[in-house]
Formats: sequence, C-alpha cells, structure tokens
Amino acid sequence: MSAIARYRSLARLVSGSILVLWCSGCLVMPIHHSKNMRSLSAEAPPKQVDLSFVKIGETSRDQVLERLGWIDTRVADPSFFLGRWADNSWGLAWEGASYFTAAGGYNQIWKAHNVVIDFDGNAIVSGITAFPDKSMLATLAARLRPASGTLSIFLHQPLFPWNTSLIWDTNRMRAT
Repeated sequence: MSAIARYRSLARLVSGSILVLWCSGCLVMPIHHSKNMRSLSAEAPPKQVDLSFVKIGETSRDQVLERLGWIDTRVADPSFFLGRWADNSWGLAWEGASYFTAAGGYNQIWKAHNVVIDFDGNAIVSGITAFPDKSMLATLAARLRPASGTLSIFLHQPLFPWNTSLIWDTNRMRAT
C-alpha cells in the first residue's frame, strides 16, 4: 500500500470518527408541571394534603379518618394512624443519540411523605410526626413496642410500582 493510500485511509477514519462524534450526544432537561398526588387508596386524591386541621387534644380519630382516609395505610391499631402519600411536580426529559441509534423519554420524580398521628385512650390526637422513608422502621417500632401480644403489619403496597427500591418490604413486620 502506498503512502498516499495510507494517508487517505487514515483521513477517512479520522473524518468518519469526527462525524460519528458530531452526530452523537445527550440531553437532560428538567420539566415542571402541575402537581400530581398518589396514595395507596383507590380514592381520587385532593390537590394538596392538609394537616392543619389536626389539633393536639382536640381532633378525634374519626375526624382524622374522615379527612385523611385517602392516605390511610390501614394499620389496625387504635393508638395511631399511619398515612402515606407521594407527590410530584416535575420530571426529567432525556435524550441520548449515537450515529445509528437514539433513545429518549420522560421520568417523573416522586417524593414520598409519611405521617403518624398518635391518639390517647379517648381517641383524641396526642401527637403528630412526619418522617422520611428511611425512618419508617424506627418510627413504627417505637409505637408497636408497647402493644400487647403480636401485631402484624403488611406494608406491601407500593406507591411506585415501577421502582422496587421505593417499595416497602413485602415481608411481615412483627412486634411483640
């Protein structure tokens, strides 16, 4: 192969590589939209969670269940109410492309919220605690420890069915 032929081959390889690099890339863009809500309930969620009606020493368990029934996790313990919901108001649009292929999509970013409302012996609110997912077991363990006998709680319904890292443990949580 002559020197001119090698030079042409190298020039084609370099120009082809530059063309492939020029035609590839990626893009990620945050997109804000109207707020969406989700809970474990089949009920249609309101536009916003309102906990301002909960007054320590005044609000009854029935009032809490009536107003917050859509976030109720159905934990059958008369000493507390466990509520869980998620909201989202933005997502990420993304795109990636190479010479012969391209892909893109939109992923919504959800934020989970948890609340425990404690009740006294007369079913009146004695405390309210909001906490993140990482404190779930510690928060519930403190409330289940005084329970007499064995109490089983099933926290198996996901708020985010497509993301297994955000699904509660499918096994039983027992307190004795």
